[in-house]
Amino acid sequence: MGILSIKGLRVETLIGIHPWEQTQKQELYLNIDCTIDILKAAAHDRIEDALDYQQLAEELSALMEQNHFQLVETALQCIADYLKNKKHIAHGKIEIIKPNALPQAESVRVSLEW
Repeated sequence: MGILSIKGLRVETLIGIHPWEQTQKQELYLNIDCTIDILKAAAHDRIEDALDYQQLAEELSALMEQNHFQLVETALQCIADYLKNKKHIAHGKIEIIKPNALPQAESVRVSLEW
């Protein structure tokens, strides 16, 4: 088994409970750590046998852009459900960073592990 980490993946989505958040997309950052099976990919040196992280990043960006969330927790669960269905991923941890969510803080971070 191996670990795939993607740090600071920028995505845009409608997220939040305030009226302005319902109409204005916000930038979020995703940190993702996944336990993946690398044996077949390592043995054959073929992208078809690996988790294509470029494709995964594009899929996650599209997933977030196509959805609207009130809560960061809901967005986390949406991403987790998506990742659980990827054939190479055995375990994962996701963190969503919402910059400027509080006026007195740089960001809010919420994470989920399965």
